[in-house]
Amino acid sequence: MFDRRSERRKLLLPLLLLAPPTAGCTLSEPPRTEVRTALFSPVIYGDLKITQGGQPGSGTRMELVNDLDLEPGDQGNLAADVDFGPVRIGLEWLPLWFEGREELDEGLVFRGTTFPEDTRLETELELQTFRLRIDTPIVERDGAVLRGGLGLYYWDLDIELEDVDSDFEDDRQFSRMLPAVMFSGEMPAARGFSVAFDAAFAAIDQGRILWDFEARGRWTFQHWMSAFAGFRFLRYQLNEDTNDGTIDVFGPVFGFDWRF
Repeated sequence: MFDRRSERRKLLLPLLLLAPPTAGCTLSEPPRTEVRTALFSPVIYGDLKITQGGQPGSGTRMELVNDLDLEPGDQGNLAADVDFGPVRIGLEWLPLWFEGREELDEGLVFRGTTFPEDTRLETELELQTFRLRIDTPIVERDGAVLRGGLGLYYWDLDIELEDVDSDFEDDRQFSRMLPAVMFSGEMPAARGFSVAFDAAFAAIDQGRILWDFEARGRWTFQHWMSAFAGFRFLRYQLNEDTNDGTIDVFGPVFGFDWRF
């Protein structure tokens, strides 16, 4: 069940990183567009408890690393911003995906299904995340800018567990849309170099929360292209009825910005 999706994502990564170099040759008149192609290499930590319709005893807490052995993986990242002057509109797609194989030291219950001790378990966790933002400059001074705005996050969590010896499997899917407050900033550090950050907090209530923070350095070597490297952290918090958990995804990110 893993090969098809794994190969699809491997094919996606070079396509995202190798954007057409002709992007910098198109018209540069307003509105200005910036396309980001990046490689995100995160680890995943946290836990989940998923029950069957809220029935007592139909779900136990699963550690994503200790119990499921979910492994780090390279993830493609694609984003685009269109700057209309005082207002900037941006879209981002982050197709997170992890897999693991583990022989269980003790049994676990997932959505009413019991996987006993010594089960050879394969797990696939997909966490596609989309972001929409609208922001405007708050402070601009000496080439530095601080922006603030509002937006939306939509994430779709799909987790599947399979007993590889019996081919029995079970899965659960959640999707959530969360309004967000967002801030970002950039300031020059040296000739051709700058430092920047993006931060967002999205929530509906105390049980449905997403944190997103990224810091990076950028080197502009052409007026239409720059390279960047940094670190990104995302935390997904879910607490609804008897389903709850926290998923942390974090690691280095690098890529290119294409302006036209």
